[in-house]
Amino acid sequence: MESMRSTQSALSRAYDGFNRAVDDELIESYVYEINALRHRYAYLLQQVRRLEAAQACRP
Repeated sequence: MESMRSTQSALSRAYDGFNRAVDDELIESYVYEINALRHRYAYLLQQVRRLEAAQACRP
């Protein structure tokens, strides 16, 4: 799923930015961004699992 790949990529960039940041406000913004992306990824993963389960139940 393309949305999951793009979210993983954005999460990787956010972690890189967090690791390079030195300003407290910038660090805090990366923390919020990382948390939001992690929640988005979890949501997308849940949707994929639901779709897979629904397809597995079809005869």
